[in-house]
Amino acid sequence: MNLVQAVKQEFEWHFRNVFGPVHHEASMAVIAPAVRKEIERFIDQYHKISPLQGLLLMGSVGCGKTSALAVMYRRLLEKTAQWIAENHHDARADRANAFLCIFTGRSCMIPLNMIDVGFLTHANLIKRLRQLADEKEYDTYARDYILDKRILMIDDFGRAYDDRAGWNLALQEEFFDYRWRNGLTLVITSNYTGPQLRDLEGWERIIDRIGDPKFMQPVVFPGGSKRQ
Repeated sequence: MNLVQAVKQEFEWHFRNVFGPVHHEASMAVIAPAVRKEIERFIDQYHKISPLQGLLLMGSVGCGKTSALAVMYRRLLEKTAQWIAENHHDARADRANAFLCIFTGRSCMIPLNMIDVGFLTHANLIKRLRQLADEKEYDTYARDYILDKRILMIDDFGRAYDDRAGWNLALQEEFFDYRWRNGLTLVITSNYTGPQLRDLEGWERIIDRIGDPKFMQPVVFPGGSKRQ
């Protein structure tokens, strides 16, 4: 199996187990034209521009934000697979770079530095940050995945707002500040609108970072829920 096949195989499995069958089948056709334009711009600039301006995708529950993330994730992985095919040798010659996939717990013959897109829910992000802060559970791969991944997608930002104890809030502030200072791209979905985000008490520093127009482009999904 060559490297591009390994990429496709691993993330085919990952899609069905993380995004689920509904989001796995999501396509760009179901996304509103105005939103689609911004997503296409982002995908087109991938591998062309660094740092890449992130996206803050806002809209009501069920309007298609997570489906849009799934579409973006798949498209970016396809671009990565193509880039690997054009620029790197066969995976079997690169066994020293094998790593344990953070999602599947299975060995994956894809060098870590070639996969520069990651996905987490906001609640999972907090859990991982707390693990990183605990030296007993320190995980180099998790650090690379959460802190230093070139593009990190965070779904359902703000859902964990009630879990804002000083410990968790400080970790999140450090995380968002680190990504902002180092120009590491974020793509975030939220059920909150811009004004609602700014009203989240105690999160002023975090909102200041993701609200920086040079760092992230706000995109509002029109309409209500598409769920039946």
